[in-house]
Amino acid sequence: MGRAKKDGPLYVVEHLEEGLGDWCRLEYRHVASFVPPERLVFLNYPLDTADLAPEGAAANPRASAKSLEELVPHGDSSAAALEAVEGGTPLPPWDRICLLDMDAEQALEPDDVARFDALVFGGILGNITENEDGSYGSDDRTAEIRRFGFVHRRHLGPMQMTTDTAVLVSQLVLETASPLAQIPFIDCPEFVDDKAGGTGVLAWLQLRSVPLRFLFSKSYS
Repeated sequence: MGRAKKDGPLYVVEHLEEGLGDWCRLEYRHVASFVPPERLVFLNYPLDTADLAPEGAAANPRASAKSLEELVPHGDSSAAALEAVEGGTPLPPWDRICLLDMDAEQALEPDDVARFDALVFGGILGNITENEDGSYGSDDRTAEIRRFGFVHRRHLGPMQMTTDTAVLVSQLVLETASPLAQIPFIDCPEFVDDKAGGTGVLAWLQLRSVPLRFLFSKSYS
C-alpha cells in the first residue's frame, strides 16, 4: 500500500440511530482514533463528543446537532456552504461531497481524492439478512440520507461494513492510493466470547458469525 498523504478529505458521519448504543459508541471511538479531529465531523449528533476522543487527544471530534441537509444549502451546487459545524470546520458544496453507498454504480478509487473534499457515511446499524443463494442483503438504511440528493456516490464493494471499517477503507483508498482490489478483507468472521453470560456488545457477538466485511488482521486467526 502507498504512503499516506499529509492531508485528506473531511470524513462526515451522519448519525441516524436514536440515542447512542454501545456498538455505535465503539465504532465512533475507533474512527476518532485514526482520523484527525480537524478532519472528522459527526452530524445529527446532539451529544458531547468528549467521550469519543482517544486518550490524550488534544481536541475532540467536531459535531453538530444539525444534519448535512440543513448545513449545506441546495440550489447552486458550486456555492460555498453557508454554515459550518461547531469549531469552524467548513463544509464543502454538494458537488464536492460524496456519499458512501452500497447501491452506487461506481467504486471509490484513488483518483477520487481530487474530486471530493468530503465523504459522508451513515452512522447506522443496518439489519442484515441472508439470501437463499448465500449472499447477504440489508434493509438499506442508507436511503435515509440518500434522499438528501447527493451529486456523487461511491461504493466499497458488495458487502456491508461497519461505519469505522468503511471510514478506514476509504482512508486507505484516498490517502494511500490503495485500490480496493489490493486491500485485504475478511468476510463474516466469527467472534467468540469465552465469558458466557456477558452483556452488551460481547454478549451479542458470542459465538456469532458476523455477516459483515472487515479489514483482514492476524488477530482474527
